[in-house]
Amino acid sequence: MAQQFFIKRGKKINGPFTVEKFQALKKEKKIKADDEISQSAEGPWESLDSYEKSKQSDQDFDKFEEEGSRTHSAGEVVDKTIDAFNTNLNRVREHITERIKNKEGNRNFPG
Repeated sequence: MAQQFFIKRGKKINGPFTVEKFQALKKEKKIKADDEISQSAEGPWESLDSYEKSKQSDQDFDKFEEEGSRTHSAGEVVDKTIDAFNTNLNRVREHITERIKNKEGNRNFPG
């Protein structure tokens, strides 16, 4: 199945969007900073900024891997792996923090 994206603005979920349409919406600045992005209508959701950072980290790591060990020392490979891990760990932390905030906010409303 082709990659697809959903955009959540407030409580409204839009999509699915193809990769091409998603890229066009970003380029046209139709996705707001506080919109959330997911590859599933059920989530998990993350901010556009967080998504972009993790995507860039993944691309950097893939490029680094493609260059291969012929140009990188073992220490450089370890450092790059740790950087990618920390980026993804921060992404998970942000997601968990947002879920906790959402649950705490829901407790303040009756029903």
